[in-house]
Amino acid sequence: MLKSNTVDVKSSTNLKKIRKNIEQNLSIQGKLALLARQQPNTRTLGIGLKLRLWNLFYSEKGKHFLQTNLGEAPVVFDSTTLPASARLMSAYLVSKGYLIPDVTYSYNISSNNKARVKYIVETGPLYTIDSIYFPVDSAKLNLVVESGSFNTILKKGDAFDSDELSKEQLRIHREFLTTGYFYFRKDFIYFEADTSIGNNKVNVYVKVETVDSSVEQQQYQVRTIYLYPDFNPRYELDTVDYDTIVHEGFHFLTTQHYVDPDVLAKAVYIVQGALFSSSSYTCTLDRFYDLGIFKFANARFVDVGANQLDCYIYLQPSKRHSLGAELDVGNEADNFASGVKISYQSRNVFRRANTINLSLVTGVQIPVFPGFRYDSIFYNLSGQIDYILPKFAFPFLRANVFCFNDPTTRISFRASYYQQTNYYSLQNYGITYSMEWKGLEFPLKRYIFPILAINYVFPTYSDSFAKRLSTDPFLAESFSKQFIPSVGGAYIYSNQILDRSSSFTYFRGDAETAGNLLYLAISGLHAPLGIVSDSSGSYSVFRVNFAQYARLELDLRRYLQFTQNRTLVLRLSPGIAVPYGNATAVPYVKQFFLGGTNSMRAWRVRSLGPGTYRDTSNFFNSAGDLKLEANIEYRFSIFGRLKGATFIDAGNIWLLRNDPRKPGGTFYFNQFIDQIAIGTGIGLRLDFTFFVLRLDVATPVYDPSLEVSERWAIKNFQLSPNGKLFDGLFFQLAVGYPF
Repeated sequence: MLKSNTVDVKSSTNLKKIRKNIEQNLSIQGKLALLARQQPNTRTLGIGLKLRLWNLFYSEKGKHFLQTNLGEAPVVFDSTTLPASARLMSAYLVSKGYLIPDVTYSYNISSNNKARVKYIVETGPLYTIDSIYFPVDSAKLNLVVESGSFNTILKKGDAFDSDELSKEQLRIHREFLTTGYFYFRKDFIYFEADTSIGNNKVNVYVKVETVDSSVEQQQYQVRTIYLYPDFNPRYELDTVDYDTIVHEGFHFLTTQHYVDPDVLAKAVYIVQGALFSSSSYTCTLDRFYDLGIFKFANARFVDVGANQLDCYIYLQPSKRHSLGAELDVGNEADNFASGVKISYQSRNVFRRANTINLSLVTGVQIPVFPGFRYDSIFYNLSGQIDYILPKFAFPFLRANVFCFNDPTTRISFRASYYQQTNYYSLQNYGITYSMEWKGLEFPLKRYIFPILAINYVFPTYSDSFAKRLSTDPFLAESFSKQFIPSVGGAYIYSNQILDRSSSFTYFRGDAETAGNLLYLAISGLHAPLGIVSDSSGSYSVFRVNFAQYARLELDLRRYLQFTQNRTLVLRLSPGIAVPYGNATAVPYVKQFFLGGTNSMRAWRVRSLGPGTYRDTSNFFNSAGDLKLEANIEYRFSIFGRLKGATFIDAGNIWLLRNDPRKPGGTFYFNQFIDQIAIGTGIGLRLDFTFFVLRLDVATPVYDPSLEVSERWAIKNFQLSPNGKLFDGLFFQLAVGYPF
C-alpha cells in the first residue's frame, strides 16, 4: 500500500519568487506532490480516518453504505506510474521557468508492505524575464498592442512563467475586443523568447500574426441597437407583433409598457456609431442585472456588412410580485434563535425599476449554553418596508454612473418590539435613508453614504429591573427613552478572488454621529422658543431626550489561504463611541459588548468587562464605550463536509468615563494591556455550501475580572469543576462562520 509521497526540492534559486503563481496557493513541494500519478490515502490531523472507516466496514459480502460514502479504499502501490509522475513534474517546472530540471525517484517497501516514494527534484536555475519588447512599428494591429503595454502583466525580474504569458495573451486579446476587433482571435497573439543573452535571463518579444485579408483583423462599428424589454424565449421573434418605440436613438420592441425606455437607455453603455467594445457589452449586461427586474439578459451582434454590427438586447422580465415565507433557525449572540419571516416583493414599481420589499419577522431566542434560564428568553417582533431605487437619488446630485458603480438608494421604515423575560422590553421605530455604490469592480470598494436615520427607542421595565436602574444612573440613561437622529457612512474593501483559492484582505469601517444638528438648533433657539433644559443640562424633543454621540467601528481581516482546505484568519476589530453635548451616555443599542458565538467565545454574551469589573448578577449587560478585539482562527478540512478549527480570541471593553459602580471598568492607557481577556478553543463545522452549522468549544485562558494571582485561569482549568461535567467549557452553537 502507498504510504507517502515525499518531494525533496533542491534549488539554488529562491523558490519564493514563483510562490505567487502556483495554483491553490501551494508550495512548490506541495504542487509537485499533487502531480504524482498515485496519491496516498488522505489524512486528517495525521490520521487516516477515511481509510479506517473503509477497513472498519469492509466485508467480502459487499460494500457498506458508510464504507463507500465516507471511507476510502487503500491505495495499492504501482511502481510503473513513477516515470510518468517524474515527467509531469519536469513539465510543470519548465512551465514555471525552470527550463532544465531533473527529477529522479526512489521507493522503499517496509516489512509491513507500506511503500514510501521519494522524488528528488533538481530544479536547475530559474529563468527570469530581463526585458519585454512590444511592437513599435506603425502597423495598425501593433499599435493596439503597444498602446496598452503599460498594463502588461509581465514584469522585469519575474519568472519566465507560461501561465503568466497566457494571462498576458488574454489581456492583449481583450484590448483588441475593446477597440472594435469583433472577430479577433486570441491565437493571433504569440510570444518569442530569447534565452541566449545568458545569466539565466530571457528577453520576451510580443508578436501579432498579421493576415491582411482576414475579416478577423478588421474593426467593426455598432450601427443600431434594438432592445426587447419584455422578451419571452417561448415565442419566436417573428411570430410576435411588437410595437416599436424610438428613444434617444434606441429602438425598443415591446408588446407591453413594462418599463420606461429612459430607464433602460441609461443602462446601455454600448454606443451607436462607435467601435464595438467588449467591455461596453459586459457593462451593459451587468447593469441590466443590477436593476433587479430581469431574470435573463443577453445581447447578440449581427454583421450587416460594411464592417458594421447591429446589436439586439433581449431582456426577460422577472415576476413582478413575489410572496415568501421562511423558517429561520440560527443564533443571536449565544442564544439559539428561531423565527418566521413573511416577505413580499414588488418589482418595477411605477415602471422605473424600483422595488418595494415588505417583511414581518417574529421569533424567539433561547439560551442553550451554559444552561437554560427562563429570564434569559428573548422575544422579538419586527416589520420593515424598503423602497429601493437602482440609482443615486439625492437632492441636487447629478452623478455620472459608471458600469461598475451599481448605485442603490434605499428608504426604510422599521418598527420592532424586543423583550427579555422578567427584565425589560424595547420598542424601536425608525426611518433610514442611504445610498450605496461600488467604486471599483476589483478590488471591491463599496461605499454607503450618507446613512441618514431617525430612531425612537421606547423601553419599559419590570419592577426588579427598574430597581436596578435606580441604583445605576449610567445604565438608567442608556435605557431611557431616546430620540436618535444620526448621520453615518460605511466603507467596505475586499480583494477576494471568488473563483480562486488565494489569500485576501477584508476591511469595513462604520462611522456615525447623532444629535449634532439638532443640538446646535435647539441650543441657539432655546431662549426665543422658551425651551428649557432639564437638571442635567440636556434638551428634549417632544419630551424625550435626544442622543448625541460619535461612534466609529473598524473590522480588519486577513485570510491566509495555505491550501484549498487550510486557512488562517487574522482579525482586528476596535471601536469607540463618545457621548457629548446633550448626553452623558451612549444609547444601549449603540454600545459595544463582547462574548457569545462570534466574539470572545469563552464568555457569555455581554458578560465580559468593562475592564476588570465583574458583574455578579444574572442580568448580563456589560457594555462599554471602547472595544478592542483580536482573533486568530486556523481552519482545516477533516473529511467531506466536516471542517475543523482552532482559535484564540483576545479583547475587552472599557468605559471612557469613571463609574464608581463599576470599579476597574475605566480605560487607562497604562493599564489596558493587563486587562485584555484571552480565550481559546476548538470547533467543528458542517459546511453545506449554502449554510454552515458551527459548534465551538472554548475556555478562558486569561480572565482580567479575577484576582491578579488567579487571572491565568488556564492554570486551574478543570473539565468538570464542582463535579459538573464540562462546566469549565463554553459551548457556542451557531450558523455561519464567526468572521
